[in-house]
Amino acid sequence: MIRKMQNNVEFVVRDNLCTGCGTCAGVCPSSSITMQERKGLNIPVVDKKSCRVKNRCKICSLVCPGQGINLYEISDMLFPGTQNDFYLGRFLECYTGYSANHDIRFHSASGGVITQMLLFMLEKKLIDGAVVTKMNQQDPLKPEVVIARTRGEIISARSSKYCPVNLNILIKSIRKENIKVAVVGLPCHIHGFRKAEMVFPDLRKKVVAYLGLFCSSTRSYYATRYLIREYGIKKDDIRTFAYRDEGWLGSMLVKLKTNEIRKIPFRKYYREIRSFFIPHRCTLCSDHAAELSDISFGDIYIPEFWDDKIGTNSVIARSEKGHSLLRELARANVVTLEKINKRCIIRAQQNMLTRKKKHVQTRIFFLKLFFKKTPNFAFDPILKINLLERLKYLVTAVILYSQIRIGRNKKMWFLIRYLNAIAKIVSGRLQ
Repeated sequence: MIRKMQNNVEFVVRDNLCTGCGTCAGVCPSSSITMQERKGLNIPVVDKKSCRVKNRCKICSLVCPGQGINLYEISDMLFPGTQNDFYLGRFLECYTGYSANHDIRFHSASGGVITQMLLFMLEKKLIDGAVVTKMNQQDPLKPEVVIARTRGEIISARSSKYCPVNLNILIKSIRKENIKVAVVGLPCHIHGFRKAEMVFPDLRKKVVAYLGLFCSSTRSYYATRYLIREYGIKKDDIRTFAYRDEGWLGSMLVKLKTNEIRKIPFRKYYREIRSFFIPHRCTLCSDHAAELSDISFGDIYIPEFWDDKIGTNSVIARSEKGHSLLRELARANVVTLEKINKRCIIRAQQNMLTRKKKHVQTRIFFLKLFFKKTPNFAFDPILKINLLERLKYLVTAVILYSQIRIGRNKKMWFLIRYLNAIAKIVSGRLQ
């Protein structure tokens, strides 16, 4: 069961449970909620004068995914009769795949199947637009959420964005227009949309497909600011910015106004930011594989694909309509798909899946002991975590939250460089 409704979403922010998804702002009937940056995160701010909470509105509280969601109950309802896996959720089939267009594949994070699928759906008039995230042209370090209606707009939104994204503010625009869309988002975005559908049936009719992204966690805006500072790049000198480009796993690609191009390999910079800039709520999320989407997409980190320098997606088809769409793309030869055993995806994402399904349950258990607010999830009742495992996960949690504390405080950022150096030395000795 989800926590009893309280007033508006201010209590979610106060309890440090906000995901920054923007669902509340996207459904507020009086437009009383705006998303603003606070301490490197997107936070809803409520205009108390226009808020209708005194009239028992509470819609924002009802649809908020930050306070929790019952993945098992909702996935059973959405995908009846499908296989059920402890780590991956409900699904019909698992694949690896990539776009037949080399340019799309090379410049996407891992295979380009999502971009190719959106282009196919737009061309076949299955959708009028796609709810996606691109980097803002005026402020290249900030994301911009749009309903992409042209081929160029869809392509401009390809690849990963390692920063906060309030995608769901677009719910209001979707409901106002007579359009059909596909939604590309992280698990928390999909959670918000699915909860909003329960309140607004018209939204369910307008979303043709949910394309979910695997997510270990997002990063605050501070992560990007820290990185460009460490690499001697000034914000005002940046013309365009991409977190991952030019193959798999790719590089951070920064184009300066002087036409100089700076490349920092993904493996290098991602390791440097570690867990320092993870939002608190992300540490309590139990959904890595976007379990409520029609199709889920991610990287495929297993030895069989390490020689692939262009990119290949792991793909999980969950709904019948999602599976049908994938097969239609394959028949049209715009993507290449190959069936794989679910164990390949689990093996490729094992560390993150374990953290989401086991570590998170332990974190919530210990936080409750200290009377901290936590999201309400329906954890698998079969899962048993012994005392030794709990203690191991507790140590991991202490390290995690210590890093997060450093990342939140700019005056402590100097420690990151030294801690990374120590970690590098320890890792080298262990090898």
